[in-house]
Amino acid sequence: MTFKFLSISVLLFWQINSQAQDIKKIFSDAEAQTRVMLQEVQTAKNQWNANSQNLKKPEVVSPRTLDASGNLVMVPARDWTSGFFPGVLWFLYEYTGKPEWLQKAREFTASIENEKWNGKTHDMGFKVYCSFGTGYRITHDTAYRNVIIRSARTLATRFNPKTGCIRSWDHSREKWANPVIIDNMMNLELLFAATRLTGDSSFYKIAVSHAKTTMKNHFRADFSSYHVVDYDSITGNVIKKTTHQGYANESAWARGQGWGLYGYTMCYRETHDISFLKHAENIARFILKNPTMPKDLVAYWDFNAPGIPNEPRDASAAAVMASAFYELSQYSKEDNYRSIADKIMSSLTVFYRSPIGQNKGFLLIHSTGSKPMNSEVDVPLNYADYYYLEALLRSKKLEEKKPLFLDESNVPTARVFLLDSKILAASLQKIKQGDKQAVEAYRNLLKQADKSLNSGPYSVTNKTQLPASGDKHDYMSLAPYFWPNPNTPNGLPYIRKDGERNPAIKDIKDKTEMGDMTRDVEILSLAYYFSGNEKYADRATFLIRTWFLSPETRMNPNVNFGQAVSGKNDGRGEGVLETRGFIKVTDAIGLIRNSKAWTSADETGMKIWISEFLNWMQTSPNGIAEMKASNNHGVWYDAQRLGYALFLEKKDLANEICKSAIKRLDEEMVNNGSFPKELARTTSLGYSLFVMNAFFQLATLSEKTDINLWTAATPSGKSLKKGVDFLLPYLTKEKQWTGKQIKPFNYAEAVPFLMLASQKMNNSGYSAAVSKLNADKSGHGFEQLVSE
Repeated sequence: MTFKFLSISVLLFWQINSQAQDIKKIFSDAEAQTRVMLQEVQTAKNQWNANSQNLKKPEVVSPRTLDASGNLVMVPARDWTSGFFPGVLWFLYEYTGKPEWLQKAREFTASIENEKWNGKTHDMGFKVYCSFGTGYRITHDTAYRNVIIRSARTLATRFNPKTGCIRSWDHSREKWANPVIIDNMMNLELLFAATRLTGDSSFYKIAVSHAKTTMKNHFRADFSSYHVVDYDSITGNVIKKTTHQGYANESAWARGQGWGLYGYTMCYRETHDISFLKHAENIARFILKNPTMPKDLVAYWDFNAPGIPNEPRDASAAAVMASAFYELSQYSKEDNYRSIADKIMSSLTVFYRSPIGQNKGFLLIHSTGSKPMNSEVDVPLNYADYYYLEALLRSKKLEEKKPLFLDESNVPTARVFLLDSKILAASLQKIKQGDKQAVEAYRNLLKQADKSLNSGPYSVTNKTQLPASGDKHDYMSLAPYFWPNPNTPNGLPYIRKDGERNPAIKDIKDKTEMGDMTRDVEILSLAYYFSGNEKYADRATFLIRTWFLSPETRMNPNVNFGQAVSGKNDGRGEGVLETRGFIKVTDAIGLIRNSKAWTSADETGMKIWISEFLNWMQTSPNGIAEMKASNNHGVWYDAQRLGYALFLEKKDLANEICKSAIKRLDEEMVNNGSFPKELARTTSLGYSLFVMNAFFQLATLSEKTDINLWTAATPSGKSLKKGVDFLLPYLTKEKQWTGKQIKPFNYAEAVPFLMLASQKMNNSGYSAAVSKLNADKSGHGFEQLVSE
């Protein structure tokens, strides 16, 4: 191919012309080219299938490049580049919204699904995340999510704890013992995504280990990267540092520098580890200040190639760098990374694009695969096209002042579980339309949110006492109904006085601070959702980070020392009840997820924390004890587990919990709809409502599962409606409660209960009963924004 430069005036015109128009034209051209490509692909497949010698070979599924004669080169799913063309199709669909591109993207993505089992390659990220990952980001197809997770599990099998890295190649064992290439940084995004989707921190830890080990061993003093580092798989020691596709062992292979820049920028996004950001900036500095970097910022295939300026360029390296620079511009204090990316994209667009109808439909020309092997030199490459379109879309988002990695819909999306996203959206619309009641409620919300801006921060480390573990990060509380024993000199062991709270429990601040944190986070997140004001999301994020994520202040994910009884134990299963407010925190996260404050690192960190806490609930002695509780404690235990399972997208577990809840209802309720173990309490009306509220929370959460607890009936005919009907005459004072109630019952607590029952059970009689209570219905003053 002949490399011809256009006049500088054309380049300047591209730069100063309307960016939106430029991108629109580029994507229109890309559509035309891709239609050419699809025709060529079908022709190539037909020819391949017609050759009887190919019957025993893996089917070719994706276009990769052109051979020396200009013929289209197709590759099977196992090829490391097989995921890029599906990714190109996804980008076309993302930009245009046209069904034709969605259909083709799904078709070509499906053709490589079996690679999720291929443990013989490190290139799982290139293959699966560029295809299924991009598709999942755009469509949220749960089938794609499952492929991502399965692929991450497969990739994780290549991790060697001794080296701290994921092994790259299995071939050429005579040359390398355990080779790790800089390209492998690009596969870590798949692992970070798997943790984000599941909460399983093992993927995250492998990715961080690989990134840190690579940072230590792959880079020279000037922050250029070696291509291959060979490790001793037994000791983990470095054997040698070499190259495979670069000019020489000590040279800087251009695309490798791009992989490093992109990889460490992405690692910072996923972890917020400042060392990754600084490393990305150092790599950027090497690239941009290198004396062999051409003025158009499209690098030669190797920065140290001996024949510069008469060496091939690598448009693929430039596209990778441009995409990385756009992202880096969002994190770094350096103010020129975006303009650098713009300049690279200007060069690629003007000088390196294929004329429409030529080059079998590839978008970019003048890329270099492996110059030392005289392979794919000065040809189109599918990964150049992929990163070129990705960079264009990133440029568009930045131009429109939209975040690169969060939901960008015009109406805020709320991934909530206790709250109803449809009700929230309707309330937001009412506020925008000036509905009087909605606006008044909105103003009340903002008044409370403004107070919450100055509250906290809250942390388990604020307490002065230490739990039995000696670790301030462990949550600690005292059982509320236990008092000093008057019959012993030291008052130990404490004795139980049901319904009578010992004021000494307030001496340990963890429970109070946790409740305050939950309340403020809930109010602030709602204020952000309805107002869009980042100050509320900033504060909510800060409070969540302080309680759950910051190393100095975080709570360890356990309640080993909750509801301790002095003289008897250091903590009980009953302590699990106190963390039920964390489900509201997961809703708050869903409300602020589109904010600038909430990052993917925060999302991943919370997925890890909740996952570890859920594991503790299901395996620890205290957690198992609470699971076996046959009163309201067991119901609230199920409600927490269900909320966490939904947050972590564990659908099978969520369905199991709902089935367990039906069994629990059958065992704990009697035929008249009452709960004997709650009736035995000294505040029995309060606890009878309390256990029903727990079941109501379970039922609300069950709406996100395959089992609807609102309408479910147990084998013996018990149901939530029976529970409501039992309580109704007592809540409306038509009947006098005959059980123990040693302190006055607050009838206002029955208002939201009956209103929810009316809504979910379609019973107007329940809502009519509210008027009979003569109770304060105002609540916080903004309830109508979150309920019907």
